[in-house]
Amino acid sequence: MPEDPIDVVNQQRAAHEGAALRRQARQRELESLRALLGLPQGRAFVRLLLERTGVFRSSYAAGDALAMAFQEGARNVGLQVIADLNEADTQAFAHLLMETTDGKHRNN
Repeated sequence: MPEDPIDVVNQQRAAHEGAALRRQARQRELESLRALLGLPQGRAFVRLLLERTGVFRSSYAAGDALAMAFQEGARNVGLQVIADLNEADTQAFAHLLMETTDGKHRNN
């Protein structure tokens, strides 16, 4: 049976349930990220991912707007990963940077 467009109470309840499900899913994502960061191999993977997305370099490509747009898209993914890191653990990104600067887990 289709949803009654006048039944505001049921619409609000459905919206509230949907929001609760989205919050639970987000919490599971952050828990998974925390588990990944708890492993040296997980932190190495996240560092590799950030390097590959170009988050630490300019996406400017002289004379090639399409290449620049592509690189900026990859960089945006890296920025989203950093935002997730900060949401999962406010110190996670700083620890990744310190490990890299200390020379630990560098991929040569």
